[in-house]
Amino acid sequence: MTRKAKFIISDTHLGAGRYEAGNALEDFISDADFAQWVSELIAESERDGVEMELIINGDFLEMLQVPAVPDFDPTAEYPPDVYAPSDEAACVQKVRHVIEGHPDVFTAMADFIHESSPRRYITINKGNHDPDVYWPGVQDAIRQAIGATGDRTNLLDFPSVAVQREGLYIEHGNQYAERINRYQNFAEPLDPEHPDQLERVPGSRFVYEFFNSLERQRPWIDGISPLTALVWYGFQFDPGFALIALAALLRAAPGLIAGELGFRAATPAQERAAALLNEIASSERQAEIARRLAEDPAFRATFYRRVEAALDEAGLEERPPSRAAPGVEPDAFQVAQDIQRRYTESLIAEAERKAAATGALVVVFGHTHRPVVRQLSNGGVYINSGTWVWRGDFAGANRELWRDLFENPAKYSGYREPTYVRVDYDEDERPRAGLHILSLPGTIPQPPAQERIGCLEALKRLFTRR
Repeated sequence: MTRKAKFIISDTHLGAGRYEAGNALEDFISDADFAQWVSELIAESERDGVEMELIINGDFLEMLQVPAVPDFDPTAEYPPDVYAPSDEAACVQKVRHVIEGHPDVFTAMADFIHESSPRRYITINKGNHDPDVYWPGVQDAIRQAIGATGDRTNLLDFPSVAVQREGLYIEHGNQYAERINRYQNFAEPLDPEHPDQLERVPGSRFVYEFFNSLERQRPWIDGISPLTALVWYGFQFDPGFALIALAALLRAAPGLIAGELGFRAATPAQERAAALLNEIASSERQAEIARRLAEDPAFRATFYRRVEAALDEAGLEERPPSRAAPGVEPDAFQVAQDIQRRYTESLIAEAERKAAATGALVVVFGHTHRPVVRQLSNGGVYINSGTWVWRGDFAGANRELWRDLFENPAKYSGYREPTYVRVDYDEDERPRAGLHILSLPGTIPQPPAQERIGCLEALKRLFTRR
């Protein structure tokens, strides 16, 4: 029997590259480490005769931070409407920038695939940051980049949603986590009213309409997820930042409509969300509310409850049963922690359902950037494959550590701990899976020196420019 092994990674978030040339939105800086890891897999495959499959489980590409322009300038600050296009031609233009920006990654993938024994092949699932992989033109660009064409076409596959075979169930996981990243039909993620465009869920709109500009000054915020948890951590440690981020998130909600007199709700259930957005939309009101949040506990308690209700009614975050009694202030820090905990637990629960429905003994999701290993009731295992970019996983960290992150992010945001899942098979073809950490002997490349400013100053500049 031919030995075989599967290697699963996710959430590499390759952007347009050129980090050292000034691309402040590039999150993937482990190109050399990826290439070295792949070369080690190839060496093992050849030495031991192991058939291998590399499965990239969603968010391989960071297409929300790649501009649809003919020529990419890593130092340019492109406006939001340059990141927004999602028709096939624009997505092909974007993926070509990614391929050009990460030559070592695509060369390593080209070296990995191998038609004769021992066979090696690649499977790429899409995620909520790269639904663009749905388009045939994007798939073809990747095929051309790694040489998976002609007789080698079958060495690269793009499933519609998930890998479901050989005792495995592997899917990105965004459909089972926070509301803002769920698609109506992830197999065909098209805008129902404009089928030549991709559907833009609120989380995606938030990234290119707001987040990209802020990340240029505060790159560490990209490591805190989900977005609603980032807002609540902000209320605890930087209310001014939280208010502007909340306003941007509500603007991205599908049920709130901009008009000459402010925002209005598409349905009665969303009226309170629209009212809150109108209240916090101006910088003057934000400054006043931030002051009252700091000085008035009764106002703070009422306002936090309104925020919880608005996020729920706008379809952005389910409102959990409140921990606090009526009239008692919700704890913003605890709300953020609870959101992150639910975010992880929702995927564990879905893994149980997938295992029961499919008989899979190994269920793998990504999306959360948090590596997880849990035994399943059918005797199998759920693993979250983590990420290859910076992540703010402070599970169990106290308030002081989180405050230090907000005040001194450079102490933490240079850290990378790439993780992957390895699946081997026993003599009975039963999969055995484990989570592994890739050691990084190399040094992290450094970007050009640039001004680092606080959240509030960054946000003031952002909205002044608009």
